[in-house]
This record gives sequence, structure tokens and C-alpha cells, in this order.
Amino acid sequence: MSKDQILEAFNSSPRIARGLWWSSLVDESILRQWLTNLGQRFAYERMAHIFCELWLRMTIVGLADGDEFHLPLTQNQLGDTIGLTPVHVNRTLQRMRSEGLIEFEQRRLKICDIDKLKDIAEFNSDYLHLERR
Repeated sequence: MSKDQILEAFNSSPRIARGLWWSSLVDESILRQWLTNLGQRFAYERMAHIFCELWLRMTIVGLADGDEFHLPLTQNQLGDTIGLTPVHVNRTLQRMRSEGLIEFEQRRLKICDIDKLKDIAEFNSDYLHLERR
């Protein structure tokens, strides 16, 4: 779509314009949260945060089976996502397992204690703008 076509769609349909504007605001909010995650949280809190976010998003779209969902990421990919080395990812996962927070086997993540994980991550889902106003 060209710039002119997009502007015409905005002008002819305020609902489309409002929807795209809202989507943009949500994207920016998520970006701010992820920047905070990378810049101000330790590895343990980072991983807890991404697991909370992924679990919530998967639950909302019906892809979580209770406290469990498919997570087809390798430890390297997970590390790239949250800015950690594979060794640090492995150590952090082992710590979470040993503390009974998660189980992560065969690309399935089971969150055993979501409330504790949220506390560790200081997770507040408001930045996802999931509730209608």
C-alpha cells in the first residue's frame, strides 16, 4: 500500500485510523517494557518477566493449556531474546526449576507458580492494554 492509500484509508474510515493508532500505542508500550527488561532487570527477573508475558498472551489467544504452553525456542534463541548468553540462560532455567517455578521440557513450558513468578518479575500486565476501556 502506498502512503497516499494509507492516508485515504485513514480519512475515509476513522475506525481504521483509531485501530492503527491504538495498535501503535500498544507496540510502543511493549517496547518500553522490553527496554526496561533489558536495561534494569537481572537475568532471573528478565526470564520471569518474559515467561509471565508469554503465558498471559498465550492464555488470551487460547494457546495455553492452563499453566502450560508450547515454547519452540532453544536456549540460544531465548538468550538472544532477553540478552543473555546460553550459559546464563541454562543457569537461570536450572534455578527456576530447582525453586519449583517452572518445568521446561520438549519445548513445553509449564509455569508451576505464576504468582511467585509475577512477584519475581514485578509483572504488571497493564502495558499490554488487554482490558477494553
